[in-house]
Amino acid sequence: MERLAQNPYPLELVKKTAKLPFHVDEKIVKNLTGTTLDKLKISGSLFVVDRRSPGISSRTSHILIDSLDKYQEKYTLTRNKFGAFCTALFYIHPTSKEFLPLAIKTNVGSDLVYTPADTVKDWLLAKMMFNVNDFFHAQMFHLTATHDVAEAVHQAALQTMSEEHPVMIILERFMYQAYSARP
Repeated sequence: MERLAQNPYPLELVKKTAKLPFHVDEKIVKNLTGTTLDKLKISGSLFVVDRRSPGISSRTSHILIDSLDKYQEKYTLTRNKFGAFCTALFYIHPTSKEFLPLAIKTNVGSDLVYTPADTVKDWLLAKMMFNVNDFFHAQMFHLTATHDVAEAVHQAALQTMSEEHPVMIILERFMYQAYSARP
């Protein structure tokens, strides 16, 4: 639910004809999901979030959000001092209909694939790496989708409304520390 409620934009359906983004052991998939990756894909129940790093070829996509999401791969990496740009698979469980994580691939170093079947600490590490990618994206998205939009409204209000206008009073209150430099 966290994936769908907080940051669903990078989530992409793995199309029926598409190649799987990475390999996950079929026995593990069967134990976790009760079915196979191919059946999940064919039923429209398999999803991917791809945060791949430079040097790994990107899938072609016609979705604007997907191309914006891959901006992370443009950043220069400091040798041996960077986090993984993970790729994660999610699925809708065939029985419970819950939206669940299936696997997280690190795309760096040993390029490991983690699943909920791993040890609690290994799975936690994989989720932490993936969430760091999301946090970076969420910061930029939050800035542009909230602060920048509100700034435009505030600037327009400053130019067209009296300081005593009720809307102006509300905007002044909300925008006081919007960029922290204003006060």
